[in-house]
Amino acid sequence: MKNSQLYRSSLHFSWRLIWDHKLLWVFGLFAAFFGQMGLVDLVGKITSVSTRYVAFGPLDVALSFFSLPSFIHFSFDQWAVYIWLFVLLLAIGIGLLFVSIVSQGALVHSVSQADKQKRKKRPIDIDHAWHAGITHFWRLLSLNIIKKASLFILSVVVGFSAANAILSGGTFDAVVFVCLFLLAIMLGFILSSMLVYAAGYVVIEEYRFKQAIQAAWHLFLDHWLVSLEVGVIILLANIGILFCMLFGFGIVFLHGAIVWILSILVHSVAIVNAVLFIEFLVFIAFIMFLGATFTVFSTSVWTYLFMHMHKHGITSRLIHLFHK
Repeated sequence: MKNSQLYRSSLHFSWRLIWDHKLLWVFGLFAAFFGQMGLVDLVGKITSVSTRYVAFGPLDVALSFFSLPSFIHFSFDQWAVYIWLFVLLLAIGIGLLFVSIVSQGALVHSVSQADKQKRKKRPIDIDHAWHAGITHFWRLLSLNIIKKASLFILSVVVGFSAANAILSGGTFDAVVFVCLFLLAIMLGFILSSMLVYAAGYVVIEEYRFKQAIQAAWHLFLDHWLVSLEVGVIILLANIGILFCMLFGFGIVFLHGAIVWILSILVHSVAIVNAVLFIEFLVFIAFIMFLGATFTVFSTSVWTYLFMHMHKHGITSRLIHLFHK
């Protein structure tokens, strides 16, 4: 299969997977809490952390810690409330972490099932996929910790460099920031691609953790340009999703403005408040739907192409064009 056909096949396969197996939306919703696979998560992490670092700076972060309310003067009842609140939030966080990681593994396993059974037209076994996510939980958790920690460190380095360049205003600091930013993008891209492949090796091929990392590194070296092409495809698709979100927000805003004008004419504030609240809930549901389905889509594209890379190998589309 030619590369252009393979890319189209992966997009078509992922699109059909979304609409033929709507139960996967639930996995996508929870897996979205840990971000998307590949280049999109990298760009988002570096941009968000760097922006916050420039806006607040390390001194402000330290001062905000010491400006928290003093716990010394709390009564016993206040201590009890804060402890129970902390335990409740911790339990919710651990539960959400568990479901997110398991959902990520379940999605990868579901894509593998769908690829094997598409000719037989058999449905995906959701229970088996969920069990596969549980079985590989610790290895997937370790991969996600490595990814998140590494991207956070890269983001902080870039953010510190950006803050230094803005405060000093010097040419040298600006050049250092640009170099560090490009280096962080390159290292983050390598790391993100490797961990996508490592997740595939863990869930689909049943590799041990160290073995999966080594295999993912060799696969990336053989397909680094293909990885970049896939990352750009997903990034462009993510931009399309962003426009869908903006379009949905525009519709909600326009309809809210019309309702507000009508409420002035009929002198009823209660009606407009009720309608705006319902529209807010609908918009949140719309965002959750887009996030869930796009997570399924991006995971499916990466996993589908990973299986072809691992089994048959893929030649870069750019190299294929240059050799014509």
